[in-house]
Amino acid sequence: MRRDYSQNKRSNSLFRRRERKIRAKSIKAKIKLVIFFIFILTIIAGIFYFIFGSYLRVTKIKVNGNQEVKSPAILSFINDELNQKSLIPKNNYLFIKEDDLSQKIKEHFYFEEVTSKKTFPNELSINLTERSPKFIIVIDNKNYFLDKSGIIIRKVTEENNNKLIHITDISNTEILFNYPLISTEEINHFNAITDYLLKTDYKVQTLEKNKFNDLTAIMENNFKIYFNLNQDIQKQINKLDSILKESKENSEYIDVRFSNKVYYK
Repeated sequence: MRRDYSQNKRSNSLFRRRERKIRAKSIKAKIKLVIFFIFILTIIAGIFYFIFGSYLRVTKIKVNGNQEVKSPAILSFINDELNQKSLIPKNNYLFIKEDDLSQKIKEHFYFEEVTSKKTFPNELSINLTERSPKFIIVIDNKNYFLDKSGIIIRKVTEENNNKLIHITDISNTEILFNYPLISTEEINHFNAITDYLLKTDYKVQTLEKNKFNDLTAIMENNFKIYFNLNQDIQKQINKLDSILKESKENSEYIDVRFSNKVYYK
């Protein structure tokens, strides 16, 4: 019986080609798998670099707009906030929340306004507006700056003491920084009274308020004007204006607290 060797050769050739194709596919699959793992590792390394590396670590901080509060104190507070230990670095450009940081700075230093702005890759600018003192309020023999909104700014020291009008509060008011010590209505009354008196020849030194909401404006020559904060202040100012136009010189006081009458001596 004669064997067909040519057919065997063809079969072997097909088998070898098929085997080479399978081997080639296997090699390609392994190469793709290696490339995929390299790609994943590259992404992970990149993430770690940008999160934990120094490239996006905020190192340049600028503070603008401060006058009374010194820059080193503000920078120290910001650095303490950004360098707190956490799983994700707080000083990373990507994870600094500008609004949150601004609010913390505002609450800590009692600023009127604070805005934070990041500049890629590692800069942070802090722009702030300090509260301007309008009055000095005296509580328990201690002086505090009070702004136009009735908020205590800070304690008055010898270095920054000035000639602002003093408010003497004898109603046992509790001191809370960065919160309205005086109601908006009341501070508006103070502003209206002082703004009017500043237009006259009288120089106000002190506003003395008692627990009954009576307000005494004391001038340099100890001349006194009595107001009631529970009544319409503008009407009281109008009555006062009429009396002052009559030039009540050498008077000791003028009392405009009562609706129908004005008392003076």
